[in-house]
Amino acid sequence: SEGRFIWECAMASLSDDISKAYPLKHVKKTVHLIRDPFSNIVARFHNRFKDPSIGGEKNFGYRNTKEGFRQFCEKYQQSYQRAQQQLLTEHQTTLMKDVPCAVEFILYVQWHNNAFKTTKMMGIDVMVLHYESFETRFDETTDNLLSFLGYQNSKRKYKFESGKTYSEYFRPKERQKVKEVLQELASTETWAEIKDYF
Repeated sequence: SEGRFIWECAMASLSDDISKAYPLKHVKKTVHLIRDPFSNIVARFHNRFKDPSIGGEKNFGYRNTKEGFRQFCEKYQQSYQRAQQQLLTEHQTTLMKDVPCAVEFILYVQWHNNAFKTTKMMGIDVMVLHYESFETRFDETTDNLLSFLGYQNSKRKYKFESGKTYSEYFRPKERQKVKEVLQELASTETWAEIKDYF
């Protein structure tokens, strides 16, 4: 729900066991960052791989490879099969059946749908920013971001270390199935921003 989404976005972790809510009345602007959904899902796998709360890579149980990702997704998907069936039509469920970490794509599109809905409801200024813009137009993107946030560019030169892309982790048929389902699930605003990834 939008209420839960706002609440979770407003929470800041101060330590492992202490969180504090950021007062929403202070939120005047937001930067909505969007990344290629396929790279985003694989990056989330890598974050789990490195997560010290599960003992780091030694205890994760999967190798940090394409094959390890697909093995992880197979097990992960079993945990969320019932939830996925509640969120998708029968046709969508059939399409996503063999897509690695299919539920992650559903979470991805829901997050972006909620972000657009929430910022519209709050009536605040939004800058939609694509992760890849930092790779292709770093200086321009940085200048635009600083200007949006009300800061002047210090003219200091920064170096952007781009993340990896992981299109090879998904087969062309899997990518097509994800496109079809996300196009149905995405809000108009979300689809306008993510359609070029397919």
